[in-house]
Amino acid sequence: MPESALTIDEARLQLPSLQAGAYFNTGYCGPLPRSAADAMSSELELDLMRPRGRADASERELELAYEAKAAFASMFDGVAGEDLVLTDSTTHGIGLFMSGLGLVEGDEILTTDEEHIGLGAVMAAAAEGLRVTIKVAPFGDAAAIEGAVTDRTRAVVMSHLSYVSGKMSPRLDLPPAVPLLLDCAHTPGSVRFDPGESGVGAVAFPGQKWCLGPEGIGGLWVAPRWLEQIWPLGVSFRAMEQWHAPTDYEFRLGAARLDGGTLNKPVVAGLIESIRWLREEIGRERVIELTQSQADKAREALGRVEGVEVLSPPGTPGGLTGFRLADLDSREAAVEAYEAEAARLWEGGVLLRQIENPPGLRASVAWFNTDEEIDLLVESVARGIEARRAG
Repeated sequence: MPESALTIDEARLQLPSLQAGAYFNTGYCGPLPRSAADAMSSELELDLMRPRGRADASERELELAYEAKAAFASMFDGVAGEDLVLTDSTTHGIGLFMSGLGLVEGDEILTTDEEHIGLGAVMAAAAEGLRVTIKVAPFGDAAAIEGAVTDRTRAVVMSHLSYVSGKMSPRLDLPPAVPLLLDCAHTPGSVRFDPGESGVGAVAFPGQKWCLGPEGIGGLWVAPRWLEQIWPLGVSFRAMEQWHAPTDYEFRLGAARLDGGTLNKPVVAGLIESIRWLREEIGRERVIELTQSQADKAREALGRVEGVEVLSPPGTPGGLTGFRLADLDSREAAVEAYEAEAARLWEGGVLLRQIENPPGLRASVAWFNTDEEIDLLVESVARGIEARRAG
């Protein structure tokens, strides 16, 4: 923990949106630190007051890109900034990698039954546009996933942490020709992870969730052996070392060969400051440890409420805490019932989200959530069950 680390109460004051209620939705979008908003405003002011086409404008963009890659790398183990590509989202990173595989009709992509629509959208586009076959295996079943791989499988694409339960994906033994692409939407800022040590082919991740950055920025890490093989079309001038004509060019080396187009400088500046604030004012290890301990408190307490099925048992890595309610599961329109319950909880000052596959609720418990907020979450859920029983 940094010597000058803020107390949790002090840190919460620097996250003004927490005043709106007990915020359990970091898995959708984390609260923005005040200093990150200030950094974004300052960067925007530069563009307002100085010509955006000035001679040093591209230098500033490159400087921000370098700092953002280093910031993202600091939220993983074993990753250097030069190994990363900046994207606008997790989904963008997944699509960038997939588009570089040279998929053709008859190829297969293997995914699982606990995936977010963002990953699913890329799979659907591959199926519709390229006539690729999408196969689905159970998320937590390594044997089933490995057994579904055939000689036509071009990649396995799945979440690192299930967006439903937070449970970690199993370690897989895949053929050397089949990369594992992980959707790490809930990894940086929540758990420790070393992509290189894990043997995966690539990981895509966002900045706006557990890193507390603004929306519109994410990243992609590609293992060196796969970086040499993929050639996505979604690159830009920043990927080029030299370009004189369509047939006279030289690409930059390493991950920079995948760099995309013009960056939104205020957004990038906000991301850099959000991660700096987390690491220097709170402490990365402290964030991970507190997220785990607070989430386990919530899981244990919810598990004691009659009629609640906790999908994320204590010890599940990170803060995602999925749960289902027996009285809502019995309804024909369960998805709509959970939407109404999430809205009721929001109105009562408990801010979480519903999930659809399977229908349920998900509380993203973070390091800044207090014991009192966890008590309010549990009490609010219990009161809803009692009210429906009485009604």
